[in-house]
Parts: sequence; structure tokens; C-alpha cells
Amino acid sequence: MASNGENGSIGRSDRRVLGLLAIAPQGRADLKFIAMFTLELLELVKARLVDVHADTLRIDGRRIKTARVFITAAGRKKLED
Repeated sequence: MASNGENGSIGRSDRRVLGLLAIAPQGRADLKFIAMFTLELLELVKARLVDVHADTLRIDGRRIKTARVFITAAGRKKLED
């Protein structure tokens, strides 16, 4: 997680990802989002600002295993800082 300064604030990219998750009450499972922000998501999971759960999507009648990404309470608090 890109940290700005000693106050533990988050970087612009991390803030963007947290903001996109904050407006998704059921989390996000879309593959484009996960692929686009993989590195940021890994760092945010490590910092416990984001949580990931296994999920299954139906696309064109096929079942695809994926992950659903959620912002945590700590992630919401970090956005407010």
C-alpha cells in the first residue's frame, strides 16, 4: 500500500480502489476490476482494508469461480481520514 508520509495516509491509487468498493454495497466480483487493480487489492488485503470471499458467477449460462472483493470497516475509516 502506498503510504504518504508518517501519518499513514493512503496513496491516490489505493484511495481510488477503496472509493470504488465503498459505493458497491455487495462488493465487486467483476473480473475487469480485479484484473485492473490486482496489485492494489493485494496490498489493501494485506493492510486489512479490503476483504475477499470466494464467489461463483453465471456468464452465458456457465458457472465461473471468482472472488468478491469488499471494503472493510477499517477501509471505510481510512477513506474518511
